[in-house]
Amino acid sequence: MPLAQPIVRLPLFDKLLSLEREGLFLEGMNLNNELTYPTLPHWASPKNCAVLGDTGYEAVHYNILIRDGVIDSRSPVFVTVPHAGIRENANFIAGDSLESFVRFGLIRGFFGIYQLAENRELTLEVYSSPDWQPTKEWHYGVGFVPDEGEKAILRSLGETLNLTPLSYTPTEYQELQDRYLPLLEYWDYEL
Repeated sequence: MPLAQPIVRLPLFDKLLSLEREGLFLEGMNLNNELTYPTLPHWASPKNCAVLGDTGYEAVHYNILIRDGVIDSRSPVFVTVPHAGIRENANFIAGDSLESFVRFGLIRGFFGIYQLAENRELTLEVYSSPDWQPTKEWHYGVGFVPDEGEKAILRSLGETLNLTPLSYTPTEYQELQDRYLPLLEYWDYEL
């Protein structure tokens, strides 16, 4: 039986697509031209989500939860990191809505968000402070250190959308995981 296409009421997604078409390139957030649903039957991807886009790195992608057949401003955004291992580690919430997700990326960008799957405490620290400075060479390679051009783009994005940066304490982040991860449904797929 084919899956029904969700009703999409997400003006912020349309605005982000419009900005992308106008030349605003967000490092690590390659948006799909439309929300892709259903997701491909992949062992790590939730089947009750539509794909927003990807990072361009090792199949890491962004999903938005379909609630009651609808994707709207109350739909949380998940990140799927297939190389993180078992399914329970491969998905995490990065915003209780698309707006929260975008706000979370305004300080450091979007590429490094996938590090929440591998270095949660450090990533939360990095994404909570514009003053954080790298102490190891690998911090540059995982997207923790946006260059001046990327910082200007993120500032412009925040101003254009009238959004301010958002960060999470470890407790707030865990509360998001506890609230939304149980909502994910997975494809029946054996590794």
